[in-house]
Amino acid sequence: MRNRRYRADAGDRTAEDVFRRWCHVAGAPRPWAVLPRHLGPLRAATRADLDLLLPLLPEAVRADPRWQLSEDAYHAELIRGRSPLDDPEELAALYRALVRGVGAAAETAGKPVPPLQPVLATRASAHSWDVALARALEHLIALDAGLRRRRLSLGL
Repeated sequence: MRNRRYRADAGDRTAEDVFRRWCHVAGAPRPWAVLPRHLGPLRAATRADLDLLLPLLPEAVRADPRWQLSEDAYHAELIRGRSPLDDPEELAALYRALVRGVGAAAETAGKPVPPLQPVLATRASAHSWDVALARALEHLIALDAGLRRRRLSLGL
């Protein structure tokens, strides 16, 4: 959420999709950015699509409160507010996951693992974390793009 250069627009999930393909952060809470003032516009923007989608879903899925236009299922997150973006423990876990993902992507691509800096000290500044995370993510995005191009050229 802090590094907007990885999103061409609000709907661009390319970096998140690459991260999900290669990285896993065990037990990490999902980042949360919705505030109570966002609820009305979100409801209005999703109502028509939800009305079309719900009849297509199995009953068990429709019964899940997260599919309803109600904040009840997300009450705790709404009260807690936006996810902190500078928690050093979470940044370290994110960085370790990125390093593992870069290693896995490099191995799959048959390429050497690019040099990445060691995990920073928990007292490191948010800027230092941003730089380290960005470098790792850029390597991961490049490796993933190369693998996807190769698969497309092979018709896989």
